[in-house]
Amino acid sequence: MMKVNRNGMCPPLKSIVTGGFGMRARHLARYTYLPQRAALSHNSLQLCSVAYGMPAYISRLRREVAQAEHEGERVVLHVLSASAWYVMDYLRTYQPKNVCGLVLESTPYRFNLEPLARELLPAPIARSSCALLDALLRLNGASDEWRSRYLETLENPPVDHVLVIGSQQDSMIPAEQFTDLSHAMRLTRDDSKVSSFISDCSRHALAVKDDPKYGDIMNRWIKQLEDPLKGMESDPVLSSGNPGISTPALG
Repeated sequence: MMKVNRNGMCPPLKSIVTGGFGMRARHLARYTYLPQRAALSHNSLQLCSVAYGMPAYISRLRREVAQAEHEGERVVLHVLSASAWYVMDYLRTYQPKNVCGLVLESTPYRFNLEPLARELLPAPIARSSCALLDALLRLNGASDEWRSRYLETLENPPVDHVLVIGSQQDSMIPAEQFTDLSHAMRLTRDDSKVSSFISDCSRHALAVKDDPKYGDIMNRWIKQLEDPLKGMESDPVLSSGNPGISTPALG
């Protein structure tokens, strides 16, 4: 059951944005300017290269979430692209109690390195570099056992509310992976706690820039977290049974 403060209100929300491979701070800064609720504060962690160590990244994330708990804040983890590989390990290991919402945006469901190699490297060497990428990830702790745990946690994360964001135009992840992930999550929790938005125009992890509906989608979902018992009933876009790409679907 959600705790309330002395005024009978839910604790304030804090958004922590985790950047994917190669993302710059300038891109992550876009999320601090979304037309979201005024009470939502932001922070960001940047994962700037494939070689960035998973233990160090998880340590940073753990400190940020613990600090928010110390300050009486609930946390929304906004997970971009392959930073999910690290964040799922953090959630599985530490099970933080103050993380109430999880946004999985352009998140890889199936572990396929070739699209990532094509995005990061020149075409002639992309295919042959998959083995190098795989070796780097294993060096950071991504063993076969870890990959299995990643999928288990991704399908059933220890968080109440999840928003899956994908795109029909994603060059790295086929759109059906996003709907498959949403479906898998609904097998482990109440339908009303899994929402999804599949853009028809945005590039990989760029819906914040490419899709004009993105800000409204985030507003509606954040409103649900501010008052979970009232939000699902009052917003027809988030209500169960709303026609769309999935149920409940956004957009």
